Amino acid sequence: QTCALPICLIEAAALALSENKPILALKIGRSEAGKQSASAHSGSLAGSSEVTDVFLKNHHILQVRHFDEINEAIELLARLKDRSPRWPSKIALTGISGGLVGLSSDLAEQEGVEFARINESTKARIAKVLPDYATAKNPLDVTTALFDTDAYKECIRALSEDPEVGLILCCQDMEMEMFDQQVDVYSRIVAALCEVSEEIEKPMVLYSPVSTGVVPEFAEMCSKAGIPVLQGINETMNAVKLYFEWMEARLAQTTKPSIEIRPFLKPEIIHLKQDLYLSEKESKQLLKSYDIQTTREFLVKSPIEASIASEKIGYPLVMKIDSADIIHKTEAKAVRIGIANSDEAAAAYQELIRNARDYDPGARINGVSVQEMIKEGVEMMLGMKNDPVFGPIIMVGLGGINVELFRDLALEIAPISYQSALKMITSLKSSKLLLGYRGSRPADIDALCDAIVKFSQLAYDYREEIMEMDVNPIIVLEKGLGAIAVDALIVRKQ
Repeated sequence: QTCALPICLIEAAALALSENKPILALKIGRSEAGKQSASAHSGSLAGSSEVTDVFLKNHHILQVRHFDEINEAIELLARLKDRSPRWPSKIALTGISGGLVGLSSDLAEQEGVEFARINESTKARIAKVLPDYATAKNPLDVTTALFDTDAYKECIRALSEDPEVGLILCCQDMEMEMFDQQVDVYSRIVAALCEVSEEIEKPMVLYSPVSTGVVPEFAEMCSKAGIPVLQGINETMNAVKLYFEWMEARLAQTTKPSIEIRPFLKPEIIHLKQDLYLSEKESKQLLKSYDIQTTREFLVKSPIEASIASEKIGYPLVMKIDSADIIHKTEAKAVRIGIANSDEAAAAYQELIRNARDYDPGARINGVSVQEMIKEGVEMMLGMKNDPVFGPIIMVGLGGINVELFRDLALEIAPISYQSALKMITSLKSSKLLLGYRGSRPADIDALCDAIVKFSQLAYDYREEIMEMDVNPIIVLEKGLGAIAVDALIVRKQ
């Protein structure tokens, strides 16, 4: 269902991981102009920037944004890729300049590099060798390193032995064209760091805050000690992030997953109608065939049927035109919410039919859908777009009218496991609403994960027929009560 290029990359990436040889990718085509240029030179990958990002990450291909990031990532990975992957993916950051430590911390957070929360015994060891005005914490401003390299070394030892720390990152002025006096002062610090690096088990990295070259003497000292020397704060933090991604991939290779495998029995494939759009009822029927919960509803064809159906469902309820030709029902004034009794239902039927005819006189109208109204829950959305390169791409995000406004989305390539679905949900800013925000009760995340898995399997099974799917909203009820698809639209391939 996809072109040959992703298959080749999947095989190459799997081989590279098995041989512990990281692949770095510099992908063009993020901007509109870049896409147009890339399409003339490097083929169809340029058209799906966000999807390509997901694909590369899923297959442990490390992505950089420019050539300087490549240089620093190569330096770090080439020297440290053979180290043990068992340590946490968190850093301890040190430096002799409070300003540079602060700036480095800002840029580390921007890149998604996480700081270790060092324990109280580590803090006590650091406080013992630093003056009273220094604060024992991570990131650490080692204020006296210019004069007391022994104190700096003890700080490094303490940080290295903290169980939360996986990498020690030392900000150190090493740029070219230093004054001779600066070289003399800083060479003592670099020498001390090289010495202590041989005592500790965990890896250490030195980085210069600017990318103007490194004093040759410092570079040689670090090289002999096996310490990577990086340049530029931004480039350093990106390299560290990629290093941790690679180590996590290696660790996942060597450990058995302790995850729940949920069996899923695929239903028989249903032959879809030849219309470009499926009506809401037809779309929901396909969802239900994959055991995705939808609203209780009746399709009625007269005011009296609407009245009878409303009594069966209960109030309040929602009524909508069911037509494959009227996609934007709100725009056509073909939706009524909050119907409170059977008389209102009968009147709403006539109003909706009239509005639909006025909106599109030629529209094929199947009738009016009388549906239960889901009053409480978190509105989320599920979407699918069939990418020409990677096949069905699943989108999860905040639903309802907010989907266009906030664009809080997570993407994955179908089919998706339960664990991947959970990662998608927790990556959203809006996940706080599901977890229980400001005293509200937690939503049924487990049910939402199940719906995502089944939705992705549906998308994969029908990849030759369906171009797009939209379930918006799917309302996630209180924990234990499920998730219900309220509206759905399926677009077939032309």
